[in-house]
Amino acid sequence: MKKMVFPMSLADTNVSFPGLGINDLPISRIAFQIGNFPIYWYGICIILAFGICVGLAMKQAKKFSLNSDHVIDFCLVIIPAAVIGARLYYVAFTWKSFAADPIKIFDSRSGGLAVLGGVLLSFVAVLITGKIKKLNTANILIF
Repeated sequence: MKKMVFPMSLADTNVSFPGLGINDLPISRIAFQIGNFPIYWYGICIILAFGICVGLAMKQAKKFSLNSDHVIDFCLVIIPAAVIGARLYYVAFTWKSFAADPIKIFDSRSGGLAVLGGVLLSFVAVLITGKIKKLNTANILIF
C-alpha cells in the first residue's frame, strides 16, 4: 500500500482511487480565478454546504416553533461567528507564529482555522441571539 503524501504548496496534486483502478489523477485545488484571486474547490464546497443546510433548516423550522426569518437571522450571526471563532482559536494556540508579525492574524487564506473554535463561538452566538430575540434556544440547539 502506497503511503499518501499531501503537498504543502497550493500547486496541483494527484488523487488516487486504487479500488476503482484510478491512479494519480491530476486535480487542481483552484476551481477558477477572478483576476489574480483564486477560488478554491473547498470554498465552493463550504458555500454549497451552508446553502443546503440553510435551505433544510428553513424547511424544518416549523417543527421547532421557528419560522424561516428566524433561520436567516441565526445564520447571519452564526456564519461570521464560526469564521471568527475558528480563526481566534487557531491564533490562540499557535501564537508563536503570529507574535513577531501580528498583522498575519488577518491573513486566513494562508491557513489557520480550527473547527472547535468555530463551533464554540457559534454556540455562544446562538445563545445570545436567542436571548435577544426571546426565543427558546433549546428548540435551536436540539434536533
